[in-house]
Amino acid sequence: MHSANPTTRLVVAVVLAAMSLNAVRSRAVATEQAAARPRIIATTDGEVDDRCSMVRFLLYANEWDIEGIIYSSSQYHWVGHRWDGTDWIQRDIDLYAACFDNLRQHADGYPSPESLRERVFVGNIDNVGEMEKVTPGSQRIVEVLLDDQPGPVYLQAWGGTNTIARALKTIQQEHPDEISRVSGKAILYLIQDQDATFREYIAPNWPELQTLISHAFGAIAYDWDRHIPDVDQPLFRGPWMREHILADHGPLCARYEARSKERGRFAKDDFVSEGDSPAFLHQIDRGLGSLDDPSYGGWGGRFKRESKMSNVWKDARDDGDRGKTVWRWAADFQNDWAARADWCVKPRSAANHTPLAVVNGLAGTSIVHIDAEGGSTVDLNAGDSTDPDGDALTYRWWYYAGPSDYDGPVQLDGADSATAHFTVPSDNLDRQHHVILTITDQGEPPLVAYRRVIVHAPVSTTAAPSDDSSDAPIAAAAPGDRDKGDVAIAGAKRVWQPISLDFAGPQASESDDAPNPFLDFRLQVTFTADDGAKYDVPGYFAGDGEGGTNGNVWRVWFSPDRPGRWTYRASFRSGDDVAVDLTPETGTAVAPDGASGELDVLPADEQAADFYRWGLLEYAGGHYLKFRDGPYWLRGGTDSPENFLGYAGFDNTPPSHKYAAHADDWRDGDPDWGDGRGRAIIGALNYLAGAGVNSVYALTMNIGGDGKDVWPWAGRPRRKGSSDNDNVHFDNSKLAQWNTVFSHAQQRGIFLHLVLNEGEKQNKQELDDGELGTERKLYYRELVARFGHHPALEWNLCEEYNLGFDLGAERVRAYADYLRAVDPYDHPITVHSAGDPVKKLAFTYGDDRFSMTSIQLNQRRIDQVTEAMREATAAAGRPLP
Repeated sequence: MHSANPTTRLVVAVVLAAMSLNAVRSRAVATEQAAARPRIIATTDGEVDDRCSMVRFLLYANEWDIEGIIYSSSQYHWVGHRWDGTDWIQRDIDLYAACFDNLRQHADGYPSPESLRERVFVGNIDNVGEMEKVTPGSQRIVEVLLDDQPGPVYLQAWGGTNTIARALKTIQQEHPDEISRVSGKAILYLIQDQDATFREYIAPNWPELQTLISHAFGAIAYDWDRHIPDVDQPLFRGPWMREHILADHGPLCARYEARSKERGRFAKDDFVSEGDSPAFLHQIDRGLGSLDDPSYGGWGGRFKRESKMSNVWKDARDDGDRGKTVWRWAADFQNDWAARADWCVKPRSAANHTPLAVVNGLAGTSIVHIDAEGGSTVDLNAGDSTDPDGDALTYRWWYYAGPSDYDGPVQLDGADSATAHFTVPSDNLDRQHHVILTITDQGEPPLVAYRRVIVHAPVSTTAAPSDDSSDAPIAAAAPGDRDKGDVAIAGAKRVWQPISLDFAGPQASESDDAPNPFLDFRLQVTFTADDGAKYDVPGYFAGDGEGGTNGNVWRVWFSPDRPGRWTYRASFRSGDDVAVDLTPETGTAVAPDGASGELDVLPADEQAADFYRWGLLEYAGGHYLKFRDGPYWLRGGTDSPENFLGYAGFDNTPPSHKYAAHADDWRDGDPDWGDGRGRAIIGALNYLAGAGVNSVYALTMNIGGDGKDVWPWAGRPRRKGSSDNDNVHFDNSKLAQWNTVFSHAQQRGIFLHLVLNEGEKQNKQELDDGELGTERKLYYRELVARFGHHPALEWNLCEEYNLGFDLGAERVRAYADYLRAVDPYDHPITVHSAGDPVKKLAFTYGDDRFSMTSIQLNQRRIDQVTEAMREATAAAGRPLP
């Protein structure tokens, strides 16, 4: 663990009879020794959001010792592919030079333009993931990591990690005796994982290197308006941007790339994206102490260690929403940015500056640690806080549950005053309680400072009795919907129960082209809980809503994970291939775009089937999957027949299986799809559940494979596989029947092992000749939209991925990336191999794309191979089930 700041600790003896604690505070304020500024190196691929981030970055240049700003590449940008050149950073520094003298009036530490220019280097930019060439950028990283100055050094990857990887490889090859020291000195902050070099080189070769991987950056990326709360969105809209950034704030701010024109749901001058800014916001010290521990949280997000064996940290969630770990601070860092823009043009007397938070007489930004026993009261006093401009201050004390290790009710009196009183819960357990002070000045724009107080309550042998009444029943909200527009809602509105929302959209037929209702329209619905948690759920064309080919019904399935009031808002876009484009604003908004309403969701039904009480079955950091609100799960299933869906009772399906022997296993109340159709396969599921089987294996497409009898598309394909097959129109009636079967399986406690490709060459090449193209993306999206709401399923990308036509690791990773991007429920993903699975699946070890294993081999070796894979995945830092 790296500690950026000294911490202040108050050790207080508590007299339990008095049940109070008063911190002794002298009138003189104690000021901590100023902490060294973080040393940073930023690498960037030059995307538009990088360029936007760079403007903000330069306005905060005084906050760090900038050791390098390096051009690098990513899977999205490299020389010859959407490349913006190697001079835009220097041009931005020239604009910075124009406001440099004014900035220095407001704060010390701004580096001269000349020194910044000297720290701009070209790194590895020739291709995606290229890390073989030693470049000036990679060598600069080597120099800094090997120098004698103390760490940490924050290596920010706004794009790919390939330049950083090249530097680390140079150290590994030429300075192997320095590996341990460098591992303790460098900290990586990655915006997503934008090439393969972290997974394939850095993670396996530098396991002790602390790495923070952010996906929460999306809160201020291109889709920011789906994350930022409505109350804060004006700080991202055109009027605010023009007033506070774009106009009359000097040439650097004028260069900022806001939206140039109205497009879709965005207006001219709206904020575009700064998805890379969390990489440096993390290192801005405003008193949150987030550099002391990534799990504490700050402007750059909050993280949790992937496992005890790993030093890789992934996004934590605040109230179930990883984006909230960033957007909860959005108003504060936007106003702070506006003040910096003012610094570019205004004299000190006309601009606003950050106040100074003082807690119990202790000034500075370090964390205040207090030891106190359960049941006692901790007095917190911020009355000595000051503002450099003489502005009045307001105070807010709040309990930050995310990093605290206590989830019960807390008592915090005086939360809106300078003096607050925190009652330490008396549960007689070793706890840490995070209390945050936010002070806000009355300047323009209003600026904040924070202090984090961590109250440590050790186990007490004489803990006072508690009058906790947390066992009292909680009144549930009354059900009821307030819908806008023509939206039909069905389903029990309870936690984990599927709810369908049918929107009235364009009239279409499943055979239509130009526009194709599956490909050229895109329904996406954002569900937001009253605590801010969000799900972005894909929808699909459902014909008449009853499995018919024609109609105007566009459906989305939603499985809420918490009770309370949820709001929903639909995005409906039209345009060529819009369904497979992940860019939110692509295409044109058409009705029912903007349709919205509310759902009141009750707690889970304790009488429901197990899966619908326990919720999502998900990766839990170990060798067993676990239900979110239930137990761990052990598979007891069968992988035969793989063409389980080759059932004669389905529409447009060859009669490979009739399951006639199980027709009598169908029971009154079980589903079918009219005239007794479907009862045999439903009966088969009843039989399997009765025999203790809790998993079935089913290919969802085997064109060109063994059975050649399962496909989701309309019409009859050339079953041996053909580039002429129509793989972009889907069979509504058949897929509605599949969903009936899948729903019954879940009701009976049967996990769905859905296999998306078979091992034969023709099958792998049926979609986009094996690549991740339009056909495969649409196939994945339709499966997620129609079946992703089921709580217990996994996506197996391919059976025997390396047999015959070897898909290779990169294709498989690309498949997984897209599937993860469209699946709001993050169902486990796996892939199956031919040959020795320990070796053939090694590329999945330690990779958070993959959450399960799939093994096929001789039964005599199954125990040995299973144990070998357990050991191998655990050694990679991500033990897999």
